[in-house]
Amino acid sequence: MQNKYFIQKIILIFLLSCFSIAYSQNTEKMCWAHYVSWGFNSNNLYDTKRRFTQLTDRSILGEWVSTDIGVYSTTRLQIEAAIKYGIDGFCIDVITPESYIGAMKRMYEAAEGFDFKISMCIDPWHDVDTMTSLLEEYFKKYGHHPNNCYLDGKPVFFIYNPGPANQPEDFERFKQVLDKLKNDGYEGYWIVQPMRENTLWDKPEKLKAFLQVFDGLYDFGSNGLMPDQLDTRLDNGRKAIDKYRPGGILVGGITPGYNGPFTGFYRPFGNTKTLRDNWQSCINTNVDWVCITTWNDYIENTHFEPSVWNRDVLLRLNKEYLYKWRGETPISRPAELMVSYHQECDLGDDCTIEIVGLPYTTEQSWCEICLKNVDGKIIKKFPAIELNKNNITIETLRVPEIGLQHETLRMNVFARLVTELNPEAPYKQLYPITIRPSGTLQVRTVRFFLNDILDCQTTFSVNKESNRLTAKAGFESWSWTGKAELLCNSHPIAEKFIAKEGSIRTNVNFDIKDWKGVYPRDEFIIRFSRADGRIFFTKPILIDNYPTGKKVKTNIIVTGSDFDEGWGIWRDRISRLPNNIIRELKVNENEIFSCEFPMDMPKKTITEIGGWSVLTAPGKASKFKIEEEHKPNYIDIIGPEDSKRQALYFDGNDMIALPVRLLPHGSLTVEAWIRPEKSELSSTIFSDRNNGACLQIAPSGKIVAKRSNLQITSTENINDGLWYHVAMVYDGKSLSLYINGKKDSMMPAETKPIRINSIGSIGAADIGLQNYGEYYKGYMGGLCITGRPLEPSEFKLN
Repeated sequence: MQNKYFIQKIILIFLLSCFSIAYSQNTEKMCWAHYVSWGFNSNNLYDTKRRFTQLTDRSILGEWVSTDIGVYSTTRLQIEAAIKYGIDGFCIDVITPESYIGAMKRMYEAAEGFDFKISMCIDPWHDVDTMTSLLEEYFKKYGHHPNNCYLDGKPVFFIYNPGPANQPEDFERFKQVLDKLKNDGYEGYWIVQPMRENTLWDKPEKLKAFLQVFDGLYDFGSNGLMPDQLDTRLDNGRKAIDKYRPGGILVGGITPGYNGPFTGFYRPFGNTKTLRDNWQSCINTNVDWVCITTWNDYIENTHFEPSVWNRDVLLRLNKEYLYKWRGETPISRPAELMVSYHQECDLGDDCTIEIVGLPYTTEQSWCEICLKNVDGKIIKKFPAIELNKNNITIETLRVPEIGLQHETLRMNVFARLVTELNPEAPYKQLYPITIRPSGTLQVRTVRFFLNDILDCQTTFSVNKESNRLTAKAGFESWSWTGKAELLCNSHPIAEKFIAKEGSIRTNVNFDIKDWKGVYPRDEFIIRFSRADGRIFFTKPILIDNYPTGKKVKTNIIVTGSDFDEGWGIWRDRISRLPNNIIRELKVNENEIFSCEFPMDMPKKTITEIGGWSVLTAPGKASKFKIEEEHKPNYIDIIGPEDSKRQALYFDGNDMIALPVRLLPHGSLTVEAWIRPEKSELSSTIFSDRNNGACLQIAPSGKIVAKRSNLQITSTENINDGLWYHVAMVYDGKSLSLYINGKKDSMMPAETKPIRINSIGSIGAADIGLQNYGEYYKGYMGGLCITGRPLEPSEFKLN
């Protein structure tokens, strides 16, 4: 009998050691990706101008990936892609507890048969009983699934949001859930994200409260910080775990930057600098796991999933850092080159083009970058960059004061990779850079893996007659299958599928009726995408929808930094100029952004007539919708000489939401026609959440203009029941206030661009987290925003 127990003990020890080996193999140096479990309907809403659904990229894994209707049918494609790039598992963000089983079911089914882990990420908090009940059902269904990741024999859970206020009392409520689950025989390994993402790493008492309930810390990635701050943050997380939860898991977050549409919130990408800094910090602090944020959150532009404008650059670079972190040797390969830059730049900024070369094992290689204007004239040719065979090559090329030195607002980017065996390799055309004199309209970074760009000669022509647009393109290639997309200002407006055999010439034609244009000057390009994902572009063509002969004077802020370098604390450490300077110049009027909303139109709509296709959303703005009961209404009024007109009437609870990041970054003019009614509070004509510009009426009847931390108040009072034209003008040096075309007051102002202006509102002030107040009451006959300082004779509402 004793021998029997001895044999059973030996078997048990053997099984436990096997489990321990499997455990260590499956958990050491794991790379997770945060995965959004719902779709964004990107097939129908990609790059539209609708207020709450604008997407700036889309997947290239398939037409329906990440759409509302396709998200359940394409999960396996995404898992296969993640495995290709060295990702070990998805933590699945689930918003609704009722969906714990439904949302996770498709993930488990798609992962079965792969060495790929699936873990749930709990997002919003719900009451104790609901959470307990639904998590028990989840444990019963999937608590022992082979695609789970197990620590200490328990399935791993990530927690994005541990409670409504993220305070210790919330953690105690979560502890009640965990205690109830444990009493019923269900235990998990709980890794919490200590919200807010960047602030809790230096609050030891709050970290202690987290770790008295949860098993580890889940960093969601941090951007906008310097490398030493990133290291300190993760070091603090490690110290807290060692003190309060010895042996607990520390997950380092990897994020490329952030560009969310709901709040206008932006954090710098720095081309790929943010991603690289995050990775280096994770390596420096030797985190247990990493989690990239995110795999597929296109709405917040944090996606790593292969996409139209990112391509797979982020995933390739991420995989290279995985090799370093895990101590593995990359595969043998030729030189691989990636190029990143902002698609649009502010006139007066520097432009940076980042070159990343991965280590390689073949012949010595060099990268060359060349910039040309729209006529093909070379603007700048950079010296060849030798690519390091043993380490990642990082080079940032700089064009100082882009657009000013070379007097052009468009630059075509060409890149080539030359080797000892192929010193005359052809240049490949990438996407052009547009320089805006009054603030960028598209702040995204574009990235290209040079091997993806086909070397193909193209022809391209565009013609616009009346409201009809035709475009013709051709290229030389034998049998070819793929599609051609006609892009207008980088947005696809039409596509044609191509499948042909033989004949070296391939032609494609587009014919679009009722085309009215998008901007005063539209840029057209055709992007050809072959079936294997490789692409090439035609040259860009500009079409003027309005005459270009008139040049107007404007003030440009010269910053000495690119868009991201001039951001927050980075400005102090990176900028090459001690102070911004102002340069006055003349540019074509149709290059200056201007949105004009006349509010005396005969139709019951609010139409923008400035030519920049700005859509309004009348009503109160919330995160996912517009509350139309708060929209102003047209009312007949008596105009000059007893004429009947219309004006918008705001009842003191109405507003109009404007698109995200509408306001120009530098000099600007905001003007309005108003007939206010008495209000006990400040009455807001126009405001922007990030304090780029605000125009209000104080309870005293004086006009107040604000920009950043500057405020100017009129000397003149306005009277209820009378019409006034009011305007605030910022010229980079001063802030001025005008009433009925006459300058009322002026004060010096800081010469500084406000890079990201968030959500603009007509008739209300955003007083925090999309809570509105200080509503306007009275009539409004028009509002206009112009991206340059106007003289009174130039006011557009005259």
